[in-house]
Amino acid sequence: MLTKKDQKSFDKPAFENGKIAFVQSDQPKDFANVSDLQFTTSDKQKHQIKIGGFIPNDYLEFQTRGAPPMFVSKQYLDKIAPDAGIWNAYFNLKDKNADRVSEQFQQFIDEQSVYKIMTKLEMKKRAVEEISTMRMLGNTLALILALIGLLNFVNIITTSILARKQELATLESIGMTRKQTNKVLMFEGGYYALIVSGLVMTFGLGVTYILFSIVKKSATYASFNFPIVEIGISLILMLAICLLTPYLVMRSSSKHSLAERIKE
Repeated sequence: MLTKKDQKSFDKPAFENGKIAFVQSDQPKDFANVSDLQFTTSDKQKHQIKIGGFIPNDYLEFQTRGAPPMFVSKQYLDKIAPDAGIWNAYFNLKDKNADRVSEQFQQFIDEQSVYKIMTKLEMKKRAVEEISTMRMLGNTLALILALIGLLNFVNIITTSILARKQELATLESIGMTRKQTNKVLMFEGGYYALIVSGLVMTFGLGVTYILFSIVKKSATYASFNFPIVEIGISLILMLAICLLTPYLVMRSSSKHSLAERIKE
């Protein structure tokens, strides 16, 4: 699939005669100072051909680890490499014919085991399965880390309140009501929730985006979506736990009399 500019200036005879070739690249500016391509065939013969245009990377989804792919006519290829074999063959099919043609290819491949076929539908299905697996693993890991963090928070709050139990009992003995005590402790839990929320919305999202940028280099199909709903639900649950934990701990400790709590 040529760009609009290339389509207008496409010289079919020149392409078929091997006077021009097309390069696969999304960055034509990289070839601004390159008018001709030089290459060597397997028989050690050197060749030179003029660049006639560019083909987008996502057209055939064909990638190489070295130089960008170069496309020439079969007529020219037969001339410079008559013994060349077919390594890959790409077919553009209409959606309504894709299944029928794929079945015909598969019947041929079943008879010739040296070949294999891979359709876009199969590639898409495989990609969806891989993404689902990665998502499940990621969600499981996130859930485990969240549970560890919540349990650690509950442990810290519980330990802190139990360590100050005598102090809180003394405040009650001089006139502080249980309602006021609960209010102070719940305010403290809300303060922790506010700090964590701030870290999640700033530092946490920053680290997440950096990790996404790293993954994007190897998985070009990856996309970043701001998880507003998930973060909102997580922050609401965290706030509820931060407020309820001090209340439940104080309610449990209130089973003992004030005198006993002061002595402890």
